[in-house]
Amino acid sequence: EGEGLEEMPVEVPTVMCVKILGARGLPEESDPVTASYRYDLAKWRGEEDNAWEGESEPAAEGGVDQVLAFSQEHEVPKEASQLAEFLLDLVRQPLAFKVGGLAAGGGVFEVPLIDLVWLPPRNPDDDEDLPQLPVVSGWFKVRSEDPEAAEFPDTVEIHVAVELNRVILEEHEIKDANVIDLTVKSLHQLPAAWMLQEGDDPDEHKYAYTLRYTLPGVEKMNEIEVQPGKVVPKVLPPEPEEGGEPLPVH
Repeated sequence: EGEGLEEMPVEVPTVMCVKILGARGLPEESDPVTASYRYDLAKWRGEEDNAWEGESEPAAEGGVDQVLAFSQEHEVPKEASQLAEFLLDLVRQPLAFKVGGLAAGGGVFEVPLIDLVWLPPRNPDDDEDLPQLPVVSGWFKVRSEDPEAAEFPDTVEIHVAVELNRVILEEHEIKDANVIDLTVKSLHQLPAAWMLQEGDDPDEHKYAYTLRYTLPGVEKMNEIEVQPGKVVPKVLPPEPEEGGEPLPVH
């Protein structure tokens, strides 16, 4: 029965697994802690407030060293344009974590994910240098969520591992890939209408700004538009009183 029928191959999805494994360097007699993460996906999913999220249960026991046995998988996009955006996210956007249960208040830390894309090159003459699955793993130092907190312990670390179940950018593709990050810190000599007067609400500013620039490519000039983008205008100083000294512009 069923002779002559060929089995259809089952496509295994590409997944990213986030593991939160433990905490160390906590103050003595610390309560059980938790760790959570959020990874913004709005860039390629096109939906507002769309993110990968996860949160561990409190550790079974408190103390200086604690075990957090958390693991959660997220499916990587298949469609080519979405996958390209996701790869850029891995290169540019770290995975943001929060730590709860600390007596000194909430803690935060970030895990860079660029090594999930830029794998170390293999030695083709070494038979033992086999292809490796992408993974980022280590102990990451926790800092206070409140930058002004004075008594946050500087010894707290969380053990995190982020893994992909397959390589998503092959070696020959990596050699031809480049990522350039450009940051526009300020603009000068802008028209007065673009600026805010003292007392104006920036959220009610009637202009929205985008930035367009070009980069030389192999075959043509590549035009790139920053969108969505927003320029937050600096507040113009008030006009000096008649006969007074002009105010400095910062």
